[in-house]
Amino acid sequence: MKKEKIGQMLLTTSLTIDNDEITALNQGAFFYGGDTGFDFENGNRAQQWLRKSAKKQGVAGEALTRCAGMARQIGEAVAKDAPAVGQLYQPTICVSTDVRWGRTYECSGSNVELVSALSVMVDGIQSAGLAATVKHYVGDGSAHSVGAVKMHENGYLLSNVLRKACPVRPVLESWFTPTRATCSLKETKDMSVALDQVDNLAFCGYVTTDYNAITDNQGTPLQQMRNAIAAGNDMLMVPEPQQAAATLATVTKLICEDGAAAERCDSACIPEARINEAVRNVLMTKAQLGLLQAPWPLKAETCGFPAKVLGVERVGSSDNAQNEETKKLALLAAERSQVLLKNVKGTLPLDKDQIKTVLLLGTAADDVGRLCGGWTINWQGDQAFRQDGITVAGALQGMGLKIITGIKEATAAATVDGPESVVTLIVASELPYAEYLGDSMTPTLPEDDLTDVASACTEASPWRCVVVVAAGRPLDIP
Repeated sequence: MKKEKIGQMLLTTSLTIDNDEITALNQGAFFYGGDTGFDFENGNRAQQWLRKSAKKQGVAGEALTRCAGMARQIGEAVAKDAPAVGQLYQPTICVSTDVRWGRTYECSGSNVELVSALSVMVDGIQSAGLAATVKHYVGDGSAHSVGAVKMHENGYLLSNVLRKACPVRPVLESWFTPTRATCSLKETKDMSVALDQVDNLAFCGYVTTDYNAITDNQGTPLQQMRNAIAAGNDMLMVPEPQQAAATLATVTKLICEDGAAAERCDSACIPEARINEAVRNVLMTKAQLGLLQAPWPLKAETCGFPAKVLGVERVGSSDNAQNEETKKLALLAAERSQVLLKNVKGTLPLDKDQIKTVLLLGTAADDVGRLCGGWTINWQGDQAFRQDGITVAGALQGMGLKIITGIKEATAAATVDGPESVVTLIVASELPYAEYLGDSMTPTLPEDDLTDVASACTEASPWRCVVVVAAGRPLDIP
């Protein structure tokens, strides 16, 4: 019975686990990492997923719309795009105050009120029958320095955000939290920071750890595991399949009856009552989602596993009505997230009937991957993105405009049709990145883009120049 309970606490990847192993471990959940989709057989690859979904901008882009209603719609659309998963690792409700942080674009900004308002994405996700995961509720928020966060301070900061987002009762089903917020904290001797936050919010759901975060705790592997569970984490993310069996054995070994001894940070045991509580939280959430009912109505013949979403059909083809509606929403959100930073001498708006030639420059001008950034097709994103999509160059050509890339050609066009018929358009962007690999002490554009801006956008230019920047944070552009 103990192993069956602990199995419900295991969250690992399913890429190399077969049905016999699932049964042996009594495993309760699986997840798919950011680089999932490259080794699947039978055509189940990330490229095919992309053809059946629409790419939405990151959380920072959604925040630029300043529209809570749109955030809710995006949450619902994303959930309907992936109804078989049961749980989405969205939204990221964090507060960014240091643009050097690689997670800045995963936040809605530094305004706590705006972050709170946009958290209604949770409602949208769960209205489609999936559990939303508000992350990372203890260890996210203001960056203390590049690559580090103040866990204790940010835990309480984000609790205030979430409390404002859920004034009547929390709608949260699950939380995604780094287990660093346990005995390893230097700011507090309280090992139960995570558990305190749950109680503070009258939380109804379960808490999950971050990717391999259990090993970020201090102490031996046994102490790390014990402290993670004692701190209030109900589901343990162990990304490598072989870790599942080891975790099951470790937790089984840790269970004890002595509640007093189990409360100490240096304890070598976990009270069975804490295990029961964790399993109850997981199973109650599954029951609320309808996952414990059978048969399930989802058409999952090509998914490879049974899944459930009440009243939602899986997206099956590119002409699916839900897919088309999602594309329209993504386009609208992208349009409303654009921000005009500077308009020198009335350069904008451009007259589409007047412009005939575009001198198109910039690293993102003909690259969908640069526009999409990280967490797209793989963890760190990809340049020269291999997917169906319209680049800026393709869109301009579709409008019948002449696209050139050299000054001499632009000068010749201006001579024939006049300088007002020509515009220089520089589409610049950050390199794709995600998480800590995006940490930078000097956030700015790549050198190629800076060179284009300096050389093409000068006072001496006889025609207008427009610079478009695709970025997840403010950048220093000399």
